[in-house]
Amino acid sequence: MKQNSSGKKQVVIGITGGIGSGKTTVTEYLSKMGFPIVDADRISRNLMDEEDIAGEVVDTFGKGILDAYGNVDRRKLREMVFRDKNLLKKLNSIFHPKIRERIEKNIVDLKKEGNKIIFLDAPLLIENNLDRMVDEVWIVSCSIETQIDRVMKRDDSKRKEIEQIIKKQMPLEEKLKHADIVFQNEDSITDLKDKIEYALKDLINRI
Repeated sequence: MKQNSSGKKQVVIGITGGIGSGKTTVTEYLSKMGFPIVDADRISRNLMDEEDIAGEVVDTFGKGILDAYGNVDRRKLREMVFRDKNLLKKLNSIFHPKIRERIEKNIVDLKKEGNKIIFLDAPLLIENNLDRMVDEVWIVSCSIETQIDRVMKRDDSKRKEIEQIIKKQMPLEEKLKHADIVFQNEDSITDLKDKIEYALKDLINRI
């Protein structure tokens, strides 16, 4: 854990979890409690809206990924890279360095503001080696069946589609090897919030 110029410790906590695990519920609750959240997904979406990066994506994937208004159709792009690992690598080569750069800048800025605890919300925290940027990794987990049930209700998705997404994600048992804290999220939101508050009290006591 690093210290700021006044000698006080500042920590960055990475939060991750598979689809439907409840990761967003955790980060939204932390945000309501006043903690700053660096959102890797939001950074990625914002990058897509930048003209030079959108142009690079079109040059790489072709004009077929544009919608009727000439903007990158995220759904088409997602479907393309989902089916082709080589295309996914190309997309990652465009975005990952820029996402990492923006994350680092956001964290530096938040530390300069004097924030003692900063959270990095990243679905691919471990897969993209972003865990090297944090002091601790907090993982939100649940059973595969619970994941499927939640996403079906949330997105009105088909079971097979969700199963395919889960298969392409890093297995939970592999993610857990990197965890400092694990939130088992099989019960109510109240239960999950209690676990978050307990983890926060422990963290504050340690720093």
